Amino acid sequence: MKLTLAEANRKAQQLKLECSRILREEENTCTYAHGEGEEPLPQNYSFSSTQKRLKALHEKIARIRHAVSLYNVTHMVSGMGITIDEALVRIAMLSETKRRLDEMCLIPEIERRSQYRTVDIVHRNFNVDEVRAEAERVTDELNRLRAALDLTNLTSMIELDLG
Repeated sequence: MKLTLAEANRKAQQLKLECSRILREEENTCTYAHGEGEEPLPQNYSFSSTQKRLKALHEKIARIRHAVSLYNVTHMVSGMGITIDEALVRIAMLSETKRRLDEMCLIPEIERRSQYRTVDIVHRNFNVDEVRAEAERVTDELNRLRAALDLTNLTSMIELDLG
């Protein structure tokens, strides 16, 4: 079956949700209780059947993830000159950098802090305009990279054999 990378990732996510549903179902049916003197009413539960269903789903998820991973390390992001895998790594790093810079932008120039009967006057030790400019540059780079990756995920096809 041919799918785009986006479709393959959605399919894997759907299968993971199905696994979670089966596990919740198992949690609700693998035991039963009754009061003393009451007739037990066991739920319909089969350990081996549940394990077979989970194993089959895990196998499909593994095949999808493997196919996507192989594609990610061997194919380039449209117009960026880097592999999909490298783009994912860069997005994670840029996202962390953006978070840190956004937090720095919120640091006041001077702040009074009280702690255990002492008062400290804390001064910002950087130019907030430089931090804002860098945050904007990182945000722009992150947005370009995400847009290029989205386009690649929507247009790149992989072949999957889910058995």
